Amino acid sequence: MGSFFHRNGGNSSRTAAGNGGQCANITCSQALGIPRVALLFLTKGQLPHEPTWRLWLEAAAGLLPAQALPAAQVAACGWGDAAWQRIHCACSAEQRQAAERRRQPWQHLFNLYVHPPPSPAFKGFPEGSLFEGRAIPQRVATSWGHISLVDAARLLLGEALREPLNQRFLLISDSGIPVYNPLTFYQQLMWDRRSHLATCHPATPPSSFWSKNDTGPLKPGMWRKSSQFFSLTRRHAEMVASDSTVIEAFRSRSTSFRDCHLLPDEHYMPSLLLALGEANGTHCETFGVASTSWRGPNYAHPHSFGPGEVTEQLLWTVRGKCNNSLAAALDARRMFLPLEPALAAASRDQACRQLRGADATAAGSQTYDHPLLGTCYLTARKFPASTRDAVLRLFVRTCRAAADGNATLGHAAAPAAPAGAAGAAAGAAGADGPLILLVGRACELAARDQLVPD
Repeated sequence: MGSFFHRNGGNSSRTAAGNGGQCANITCSQALGIPRVALLFLTKGQLPHEPTWRLWLEAAAGLLPAQALPAAQVAACGWGDAAWQRIHCACSAEQRQAAERRRQPWQHLFNLYVHPPPSPAFKGFPEGSLFEGRAIPQRVATSWGHISLVDAARLLLGEALREPLNQRFLLISDSGIPVYNPLTFYQQLMWDRRSHLATCHPATPPSSFWSKNDTGPLKPGMWRKSSQFFSLTRRHAEMVASDSTVIEAFRSRSTSFRDCHLLPDEHYMPSLLLALGEANGTHCETFGVASTSWRGPNYAHPHSFGPGEVTEQLLWTVRGKCNNSLAAALDARRMFLPLEPALAAASRDQACRQLRGADATAAGSQTYDHPLLGTCYLTARKFPASTRDAVLRLFVRTCRAAADGNATLGHAAAPAAPAGAAGAAAGAAGADGPLILLVGRACELAARDQLVPD
């Protein structure tokens, strides 16, 4: 296999069928030019935490990030109607209702891509699944410790790179969950100009690795180790997906890795980026983007959490060395405004006034001034299928903190301090405020569907 990078093509988002060709095959995010985060799921089959991921995405439904406000203002306020009509069509109530009928969150911040096993081993995601239609067309059979895991990640990157609006790329396992609400998650990634892939941890390659002179830019002394689960900038994603030299050097030596307990998925990408002179563009404070517990007797595999371990304290702990998550969450929340009022305006002039008025509100004027530290993780694993209900209950439970702290979307007041046993647990874990993983529409849906935590 060579380069997996395709410069032209669409994305995995559902397209909108427009009237008169104004928005045919155009999503709302494409019409608005919203930079997106590609969530890349590498899975052995169905994803057990689909209910949690669905609610989490619903928390971003219908929101316009501050980064896309100028383009929306130009479309609504500039000369001619074409640009605004395109947005009005692609982002219309009819399109939102169509997405809801398919049980797809009407959000414009994230694209989903899934690499399950190839057919016929994998029978597909069921109708109405969040991941229906998200499986990438080209897939490989994978196994632990094998170069096929690198191939699968590169296939995901290649497919996601076909969408020009995808600017950040995260690899997520089937046991992975997010540890911040989607608004903070999104703004943190868009603010961060570095990849979460450590190029700073030297390791010892198999003794035979340098026996042949076919390693391209990778030279002795450049061998590095990082987590398999990364977040990459678009620049780094393109470098990984387009590489055809270093990957073949790894592939030709793949049989030696397992014997030495040196895994290609942990060494290939950090070594490649270092060889390409990108060390300063990566984070060395963490070992990747996903928090992982390595306690236990089996050093080759991380600890799998049980349902009884899924607590607020655990979620604070897996975030890593973070002490400014509340400030980051408040910054992020103020950087979004609802798109629907402008779309529902009686005229383009009225929509223009509404969008220009957003500049004078918190939603349009705030910047991400208190980003998370480089020591913070954005996802965590391993939460196996047995923790599905416990994880969902914990996420829904944080809706109470949002409501109790008057921390609903767009409100500038700081949330109230946690109280009681939950507050004591959060304090013990180094929390700087209540744990809020869901906001807005997600909490409304949880209440409507009676997803009441125990």
